[in-house]
Amino acid sequence: MTQKFKNSFSLGHPSDVSWFDTDSVPSYHEGRKKRRDAPRMERPKDSALSAEAKEYIQFQDRQIAELASQLNYLRKLYFGKKSEKQPLSIPAECDQLSIFDEAEATADSKTEDLPRHTDTTVREHTRAKRRSREEILAGMPAQVHEYDLAPENRGCPHCGHEMEKVGRELIRKECDYIPAHVEVHEYYCATYTCRNCLDGGEGCADCHKPTEACKDCKNGPRTMFVKAPLPPEKRYPVFAHSLASAGTVAYVLYAKYVQAVPLYRQVKDWEMAGLKITRATLANWVIFCHRDYFQYLVAHLRKVLLASDVLHSDETPVNVLDEKSRVNSQMWVYRTGACEAHPIVIYDYQPSREARHPKRFLDGFTGYLVTDGMASYPVLKTVTNCGCWAHLRREFLKAASGKCPEEGTGLRKGFDLVEALFMLEREFRDLSPDDRLNERRKRSTPILEEFWSWCTSENRLKSDTCHKPIGYATNQKQALCAFLLDGRIPITNNDAENAIRPFVVGRKNWLFCNTTNGAQASASVYSIVETAKANGLNPFQYFKFLLERMPSAVRHYSDAFLSRLMPWCVDAQTLCR
Repeated sequence: MTQKFKNSFSLGHPSDVSWFDTDSVPSYHEGRKKRRDAPRMERPKDSALSAEAKEYIQFQDRQIAELASQLNYLRKLYFGKKSEKQPLSIPAECDQLSIFDEAEATADSKTEDLPRHTDTTVREHTRAKRRSREEILAGMPAQVHEYDLAPENRGCPHCGHEMEKVGRELIRKECDYIPAHVEVHEYYCATYTCRNCLDGGEGCADCHKPTEACKDCKNGPRTMFVKAPLPPEKRYPVFAHSLASAGTVAYVLYAKYVQAVPLYRQVKDWEMAGLKITRATLANWVIFCHRDYFQYLVAHLRKVLLASDVLHSDETPVNVLDEKSRVNSQMWVYRTGACEAHPIVIYDYQPSREARHPKRFLDGFTGYLVTDGMASYPVLKTVTNCGCWAHLRREFLKAASGKCPEEGTGLRKGFDLVEALFMLEREFRDLSPDDRLNERRKRSTPILEEFWSWCTSENRLKSDTCHKPIGYATNQKQALCAFLLDGRIPITNNDAENAIRPFVVGRKNWLFCNTTNGAQASASVYSIVETAKANGLNPFQYFKFLLERMPSAVRHYSDAFLSRLMPWCVDAQTLCR
């Protein structure tokens, strides 16, 4: 409020009643009668208003709109949801999907160079083409059941001669579910020996002594028995002195870390299949896989990941019962950018959100890091921090009670400018990184300049609805503008949020980890699962692929050996689809 208008209608403090003359106040009924009998006064036309009155009316309109926006914001704070969970249905005027979706809403701006909501055309919904039965059943194993006439019924019903078969008729096709079952596999190696050598025969080739094993000559004792070799994938067990096979352990990992089935529920399923096994045994299998195999594979994946140019990072809480600071335990996730040839997702368990954890993990990385703006990331001096415009847009939506800001408010102006950037990014989606960078500097830069100018000029109070969005944008200004440095940098951190979502879904089922070893094992398994899925592999088949080949190395894993096990290698792509 300007000082001129503030002084013109200020009534003073309520405790100061010297200005109030009670004798001059008419009674309730008298005042009501005067108001009823008085002729209705019409508002003078704009031409009859003075310049000062017009200015005052405009000021009142702006103040009313701002107060209405503040009222909605305060109602949201007092009565609204306290979590960041988004509603299932988003208002049509916003066209905002979930917080993880990349689909962005169209913008509404008053500037001439930005499109308006009224000019937006909604694409017609096109139903996906219905697949035929042949397409649905393609690639599935088929078992043919053919029913024939009994020999005694093959006589002609008219003349009695034997009929000949001329064809068959398809009655129907159906899919059948074969319940899981447990089989015991016993492995034997055939053993051979030479009876001639056992009976004496010609004796030793050097001294010709007729003994089974000559210890006097230079050749040493002869081997009297020869065993048939096992296939390479069956030569070593997954765990020594264990009943677990590669397929059994792979299914346990798949059920928990892909299907989000806790171990105690799996125990019941195994019992129904015929195998009584304890939850502790299943938990030990997971930890042993991490200890003996997966930690080395994830370490090799980390080397490849740190050689990338663009990375994403995010974190989410995890409850570890044996951890002293269990409330602060975090599961960090690091993911390669969409521009990389081989997508990699790595989870890293740490007991806190301190900056030393990403600093340790990203040691040696000098590229671009896209984050959500958490305070731990800017301290990394060797990387270029890149901000997330999706998080800024959510700040605008939260300030507007989860919907598009109303027309005429200051909040709507900033929201429209952010939406305009997303509209341009959809246009640049199919361009090469160099062309995308050129278009960004040509068309996105003016919008950014207008947005920062709006942030500076907007008069905001702590209770103002624009306070938090502008504060978030101002604190992240350098990071939010980093996408103008390279065309490969996205403007959102949605890739990291999509990568961490399976962990969040699984956490809702298994709730917590008992020990830090279990949390670290879960991080390794989730890393392999999400990396396999990102490379188009079936996680179960990939687990089986690894557990059949890694035991043969006996923990002596060279870089060449681990490179042949990467999810993008030829063998994995051929066998694990």
